[in-house]
Amino acid sequence: MRNNPLLKIILFILLFLVLITSCTKNPSNITVIPLNAHVVTVFNISSLVKKGNLMNAVNFETVKKARDQKQNLKIEEIKLIDRIFEKPLSIGLNYEKDWFSFVIKESAHEGLFCFSASVINEGSITNFIEEFLSTVDGEFEIENNGKYKYAITSIGSAFAWDKEKLLIISGNNREEEEGLKSKLDELFNLESNNQLLVNKSFKEFYKNKKDISLWLSSNLFDEERQFKELEEKFDVDASDNYISFFLDFEEGQINLDAQFDGNEKVQDLIINNKILDDDFNSDLLAYMPTDNLSLITLSLNTSAIFERIKGNRMVAMGNMSKVTPQEFLENMGGSIAFSTIDVKQNGESSFMRSVKPLVALVFDLNDKAVLEELMTILPQNTFEEKEGYYELIANRAIKENIYLAFNSSACLISNDQDLVLKFKYG
Repeated sequence: MRNNPLLKIILFILLFLVLITSCTKNPSNITVIPLNAHVVTVFNISSLVKKGNLMNAVNFETVKKARDQKQNLKIEEIKLIDRIFEKPLSIGLNYEKDWFSFVIKESAHEGLFCFSASVINEGSITNFIEEFLSTVDGEFEIENNGKYKYAITSIGSAFAWDKEKLLIISGNNREEEEGLKSKLDELFNLESNNQLLVNKSFKEFYKNKKDISLWLSSNLFDEERQFKELEEKFDVDASDNYISFFLDFEEGQINLDAQFDGNEKVQDLIINNKILDDDFNSDLLAYMPTDNLSLITLSLNTSAIFERIKGNRMVAMGNMSKVTPQEFLENMGGSIAFSTIDVKQNGESSFMRSVKPLVALVFDLNDKAVLEELMTILPQNTFEEKEGYYELIANRAIKENIYLAFNSSACLISNDQDLVLKFKYG
């Protein structure tokens, strides 16, 4: 799928077509999601249709841009895209059941992006895939192993389908043909005890799905250095923790809910050590836009957090700093608010404008002098001091510039410079 504009457009359109259909019970295409899938997106369509507030796909602005931006496409590719818009039922996909995208982590630096949909007409989907691959990749052959048909492309992607489901796999590196064939066979023939549906957290998540839902497992990060440091600092097992996001489109607004499902040790850390507090400082909300897309608030017992980590080796090393971990934590009031402010267009991609979320985090302070002292010990090449605020320079750890400002009672961090300026100057 890498760097191929038509394949990106096709997948984008197919995902959008999900938003104008309905779903019933568990579809067969959920059975190709394995236990080691760490990120899963579910598109639940029936509620969207019942709400009756969906725009026609052809008139949807973003889709129109994808359809109309043809400078990188051949005539055959344009015709194929037009066919999807004008005769979507001719593709052979079932638009009445859930579709899924999911990520399988193969190693620390490699993963597979997968997409599964329900099939209503095997002959039609076969014809469409043949037409599609003929347009984007001349080096392919549709084969039939008796259980399903499949095709391996020369661009690191693979397609497999039968009379019930379609599966698309794309790697972040060019995969060997035999490796892709093996992965297709593995996913198409998963035993029930190897399917993600046996995971209690995912099963509960899927039962509570909204219009669009995202399920994320902490196991995605189990080989990351920061992940192991977190386990060491808090003396917990950071694996098998799950967070779910539920996006619900209501009339005139978008609601985003989040749920956390921690393992036994994490739950013990949070509950028995009284890490969470109920005393949220609502004054922080004045620094956030009132029309944000989502808002998450949290109140922490910072003294309890320090008691939990004070014996840690990393904390002991931090005690030699001008600002110790205890000083930093005790200076925090404990209230935190995180907001997704907006989504902005950010340049051009091959077929549509790429987007980036504007986000902000604010927490309360007891004494700004601690943060002022902290800024003096940061490496000079990591930030630039402006008039009343700081600009953290993009690097390997942060992919874009971040802005930071604080006053006597709060600190705001955001990639929205205008919001930080408003915080500082009103």
